[in-house]
Amino acid sequence: MEFDEIIPGNILYTDRFSMKTTDGVSTQLVAGNPATGGFRDGKGLFARFRTIRGFTQISKTVVVLTDYDSSCLRQIDRKTGQTSGYSGTCNDPGYQDGIPGQFFFPWSVVTDKMKKRQLFVTDHKNDALRTVHIELRAAATFVKYHGKSLLRYLTQDHNGDIFLPIADHALGRISYHNKTTTIISGSPLKAGDFQDRLSNSLFRVLEDLFFIEPTTLVVADSLTNKVNILDLNTDKVSSLTICSDCLNRPYSLLNTNNSVYIGQEGGIHMATSKYIKPFF
Repeated sequence: MEFDEIIPGNILYTDRFSMKTTDGVSTQLVAGNPATGGFRDGKGLFARFRTIRGFTQISKTVVVLTDYDSSCLRQIDRKTGQTSGYSGTCNDPGYQDGIPGQFFFPWSVVTDKMKKRQLFVTDHKNDALRTVHIELRAAATFVKYHGKSLLRYLTQDHNGDIFLPIADHALGRISYHNKTTTIISGSPLKAGDFQDRLSNSLFRVLEDLFFIEPTTLVVADSLTNKVNILDLNTDKVSSLTICSDCLNRPYSLLNTNNSVYIGQEGGIHMATSKYIKPFF
């Protein structure tokens, strides 16, 4: 989810086969068909996507998204409604840097906070964190692992360091400057549901995440139905205090000054420190 750059107050989101925008009352289709997947460039409803996993707005009028099962990045021009290719060879998965490059099930795409003309892409099946130059659209490798790291979501802190779930159960940090990876919390080898200190807390399937303060992370865990708060300064892990049984497999998060939007099965909900209510 992201705040819509074209329609102030709206949230831009995906429901797998399509992109939509909502004000919490009504929705408007941006591209794709909510009921039918596939692969086809075209305008608005005529475009088809196999599985949209992540997206980012690189300008007020252009959305770049990962078409996961098509193994490429595609773009939507909000002015014309046209969907077209952006980076990678669609329907031809692989691992190749350069132009057009190759991806194998790309998951998330975000703008690099340190280099505004660069995108980060979690290349799920290639076990790699990739970059794409926004203008040149050239793919490159930032970090490549050699195991089942299962990279999906990511965020950055104020120093540019990248925080992301590794092997579902652990939270890792990649140094922006030397590209080394350390485990911050959880375990890549063991799943669980236990909140205490960073070093001994356990998670099941970590999803989307963001910083609410320079040293405080919010991370969704879809299998425990929790939104966890990780304080890197005090070394504590806790859960967002909301009503019991309100969450249903939370996977996507969006931050505001006083609340958190939570994308989950059944729609988008808005949570404060005391309650959660349907947004859409």
